[in-house]
Amino acid sequence: MLELLVSYLYTHTTPQYMTEVVELLKSFYRLGVKSFETDIIYLLKDAENTDSNEILARLQRILIHKSSEVLMAQGISVDCGEIATIRQILDGLEAIQTYEDEDVVCMICESGLDDVETLCELLALVIPYTATRLHEHIVFVDPRVISTLHANAETASHLVAAVAKNKNETVVNRVRQWISVFPDSLVESLLVKNVPVGMPIESYTNIVRQNIVSDIDEVFGDDPETIAKNSISLVLYSNTPDIKVKQSVQALLDEYYSDIDTIQKADLAVEKCFKKAGLEFPLGV
Repeated sequence: MLELLVSYLYTHTTPQYMTEVVELLKSFYRLGVKSFETDIIYLLKDAENTDSNEILARLQRILIHKSSEVLMAQGISVDCGEIATIRQILDGLEAIQTYEDEDVVCMICESGLDDVETLCELLALVIPYTATRLHEHIVFVDPRVISTLHANAETASHLVAAVAKNKNETVVNRVRQWISVFPDSLVESLLVKNVPVGMPIESYTNIVRQNIVSDIDEVFGDDPETIAKNSISLVLYSNTPDIKVKQSVQALLDEYYSDIDTIQKADLAVEKCFKKAGLEFPLGV
């Protein structure tokens, strides 16, 4: 589909517009959005017998409508008919998640601006648009968008402080990778409590037993995904070598739970969590 569309655009529009469309579609694909494909396929079928100006206008409407849907799903409403601007906003929302200066993100979130102004200021950190220009297009931001960005930045800031004291690059890198996908896992509680990174796994299980981390009994509930996420968190946070990670996670499950059905469901959830986080570990010995 993409090749056919590019071929059509190459013939019927400017290179700049073609690039803008392609980049927007790439942003959709990175977000896992593919529902626009059917509309474009039907559009291209009509292209042979329809004026190119009408086809391009319909394409514009399809892309703007889909972009609005994608942003609304993230809690953001825009009033914008410019593909390039919408694509920058989408890419900015992705980039701000991993912005390196977490303290600046926290400062903006705590500045007292309203939610739209706050998001515009944050996006201006990572895309070539000023906050003023963005404010012309972004008309609504769900407060949860800002609170989530703030919480993630605070957690990342705690991580920076914690890993600065740890020289084990393997542990540091896997904790960074894990928390970028699961910021609400037990790792967050450990960081907020200033628990050092890279200690033996027994140190963290002792913390759990002593209930030093708040609400730990709730954290380890009976939901398989929650059990999996937080068992993995303890192991990744520890100095357990990569070759022992899966074995150690399994040992934690066996230690905390006796119900076979719960363990089996948690085992499946563990593999899904590793895959979602993009982490691969050998089976161990």
